[in-house]
Amino acid sequence: MESVDLACLTGPGKVRASGVHARVEVVNVWASWCGPCRRESRRLQAAHRHVASGVLFLGVDVKDSAARARAFLAGRHLGYPQVSDPTGRFARALHLFGVPSTVVVDGTGRVRWRHDGELGAADVRQLLARVRAAGGDG
Repeated sequence: MESVDLACLTGPGKVRASGVHARVEVVNVWASWCGPCRRESRRLQAAHRHVASGVLFLGVDVKDSAARARAFLAGRHLGYPQVSDPTGRFARALHLFGVPSTVVVDGTGRVRWRHDGELGAADVRQLLARVRAAGGDG
């Protein structure tokens, strides 16, 4: 998939998102109005703390306003970048059409695991196992 620069919601500038890196990526698509997204954000942060530094976690707010997204993020202290995808183009390129959705992408750009819907505790364990299988230390 082609690289795209998405506006960073948690810092200045843009984040280059490509879905293809020399590392494992965990991409979570969410929206500020999504109740399940609110609940799973704590679980994703906990998963992020358990993986190696070579694994990129990326939160992608889709079809939402930056102001609402920032309000959603306020006080959540997520330790990984959050970007805005107002048109949903990047999410569609990864075949993520609903929120929340999460994928593990390996260094070649291949989706190694996909979960549509809210991640529960068992789902986070599967996520971490897939990160390890894709080349992240998890």
